Amino acid sequence: MDGVHHRLRRLFSFGRGILALDTGPAELAARFRAEALMPAARADYLAMLLGTPGLSEHVSGVVLTPDVLEEQPGPAGLMVGVRADSGHERLTDDDRHRVTSGLDGLAARLTRSRDLGVGFAVWSTVAGPAGDPRGMHVLTANGHAAARFAVLCHDLGLVPVIRVGTRITGDDRGWRSATVAAALLSVCGHLHDLDVDVSGVVICIEVGSATEPLTVLPDDLGGVALIGETAGVEPQWPPSPPWPLTFYIGRQATRPALQAWRSSGSVGAGRDALLGCLATAACGPRAVSGARR
Repeated sequence: MDGVHHRLRRLFSFGRGILALDTGPAELAARFRAEALMPAARADYLAMLLGTPGLSEHVSGVVLTPDVLEEQPGPAGLMVGVRADSGHERLTDDDRHRVTSGLDGLAARLTRSRDLGVGFAVWSTVAGPAGDPRGMHVLTANGHAAARFAVLCHDLGLVPVIRVGTRITGDDRGWRSATVAAALLSVCGHLHDLDVDVSGVVICIEVGSATEPLTVLPDDLGGVALIGETAGVEPQWPPSPPWPLTFYIGRQATRPALQAWRSSGSVGAGRDALLGCLATAACGPRAVSGARR
């Protein structure tokens, strides 16, 4: 676990965050259509983002999709991560309940990614509709899959970053908060059942302004990465957390960068928009005290 802990410390160094550039080709093509861009602009778009001067001052790691990782190395000075799951698939006939997919062949894919220089991997779990009476079935299936992912990461010396609580629907914030807490408990419980060393695990959670779900996390967790619920909404940073804390940001930064690049035709404008979003997000963890390491 020494290699895992070393990489984890790098991820949480100096309050820098994690930039997610792991949007799949189909979803990214849809964004490009909305901005009247051709799909072939994907390479230029990624080059704009990854070539941003001063990027390493704000983020310590960047998440790429496996196909991008095969085509180009990550930017100098940043740890490269890879999206490990392959989306989600139907768990029940009514299509309201889903489970994260990607365990089949995962060991081979992670081994290939590690050989390409990857230091961490990201797995997104599905929590399902808030307040759903059949939600425990969803949480159990997804929690077990996430724990198996973490085992494989540790076996290969990689840091597992587990995103918890995606696809939660419903307007009742109380139910949403309870669903997030239940999802965290499920993941942590399955990590315990599979004897995973949680000091080498990062939990990434969308909590918005509600930090109550974080109280269920074990104190010896390797770290927590927070993101806002929607673009432009920064999370409320808990005071004196027992674990290292940072931010995880994706479309909240890349969408403004894409729009600035598209509207101005200037790479510099896109990069300035990206850096502006990263600087705002970084204000949180740098102001938090009490984190370990």
